[in-house]
Amino acid sequence: MYQAVLANRFGCDSTVTLNLTVNPSDTTSLFAQICPGEHYPVGSNEFDEAGVYETWFTNQDGCDSLVILYLQMLPQSDTLIDVEICQGDSYFLDGEAYSSSGVYQAVLANRFGCDSTVTLNLTVNPSDTTSLFAQICPGEHYPVDSNEFDEAGVYETWFTNQDGCDSLVILYLQMLPQSDTLIVKEIIEGDSIKVGSTVYRDTGIFSEMLTNRFGCDSLVTIHLTVRDSLPGNSNTTLPEHELQVVVYPNPADEFVQVKFENFAGHFKIKLLSVDGQLIHTKEGDSYSGIHLETISTNGYSRGIYIIEIEAHGLQIHKKIILR
Repeated sequence: MYQAVLANRFGCDSTVTLNLTVNPSDTTSLFAQICPGEHYPVGSNEFDEAGVYETWFTNQDGCDSLVILYLQMLPQSDTLIDVEICQGDSYFLDGEAYSSSGVYQAVLANRFGCDSTVTLNLTVNPSDTTSLFAQICPGEHYPVDSNEFDEAGVYETWFTNQDGCDSLVILYLQMLPQSDTLIVKEIIEGDSIKVGSTVYRDTGIFSEMLTNRFGCDSLVTIHLTVRDSLPGNSNTTLPEHELQVVVYPNPADEFVQVKFENFAGHFKIKLLSVDGQLIHTKEGDSYSGIHLETISTNGYSRGIYIIEIEAHGLQIHKKIILR
């Protein structure tokens, strides 16, 4: 409170008492963060760049009021993702599943809460399939990686290819037939016959393991009889019989086929158990050089059986396996 003596309008002393109140000006500091593309309002002003901004107002007492804004711009990030997947797989980005090669984008929030553009460069590597067609003889096997197959059939083996994806190898394996041939021949003393690279001149039963037209083993059995020269007819041709038979498939599932080659005449086929019991018999005649007979094995137990073929007074026995 302050006083002063002044002269009033009449020229007399006048005491003036001043009761003075000083209202303060005020300052406010604001600390704020925004993402690119956003703005921060102060009064009628909007700020969209990082910086320090002063804005003046009049407070409730009519005095100056200063607002200082410390504005920080948070970073916006862009991310590139290179991904490889296998055919049939999917890659998920922002809830979407992608299964085809291409470039895809999604806008997500980064760790600061700002927009982040994620670009996905997706490569779908193919799975591959390889087909193999092979043939083997009985007793042989065909290797695929660590597997060895020794029966006719279709086999699948899975690998991992150079891209880390599935690689399927399908093997179609065929079992070529092994053939047995029985030759019954009579020759005149001094003559000979040649089977393979061996020449025979003496009476006896001989065996030769040759290769048939399929490239498989062929067991040739020779019943050779050497006779003296016939009196008065040294040029007489003695009889010769040959029975060549192929039995396949072996091992068998539902049937066995017996193929006669270079044969015409009556035949009898018997299916025997290993102890010699007759299970099935079939007779017929062949009128051509090649004749095929099918023996059904449906309903028979798995195991080892004997096929007995009779023709021209000759017999061939062949062991088969039913699976």
